[in-house]
Amino acid sequence: MVQMLVVLTKIAQGMFLLCDHIVWFGRVGLTEVDTLHWSGTANRYFFYSIVLMLARDFYEIMQLYDVTKHSLKNRQMSLTQLVCSNKTVFLDLLKNACDVFIPATGLGYVRFNPGTVGLFGVMSSAAALYTIVNPVYKMVP
Repeated sequence: MVQMLVVLTKIAQGMFLLCDHIVWFGRVGLTEVDTLHWSGTANRYFFYSIVLMLARDFYEIMQLYDVTKHSLKNRQMSLTQLVCSNKTVFLDLLKNACDVFIPATGLGYVRFNPGTVGLFGVMSSAAALYTIVNPVYKMVP
């Protein structure tokens, strides 16, 4: 299941980059491009990739819950302890949960002002930077 989600995510990310490059070609004047159309298509693929990453995060959390549900029910482990002992998954969830609102706003699925979208971007970037500084917290397939 995880491998399938990772492959689909990589395909969506590749399509996003292709569309984003087409938009860039149009903006710098290399070719005549309907930048509004291609920008929307790029946002759609960006949104798909983030939703797929969120699905993977939720799958991983369900796996963690299945392993630790006995400890959680008997109060031997709190939810906070579960999060602290599995920072990789929860950090990735935080990053993706913040990221999903960026293309969702661009596509008109939700309405946030640019400052709020910027705040989501800063939070996502901080989480991503933390995984770069501490590679042990980077989510790997």
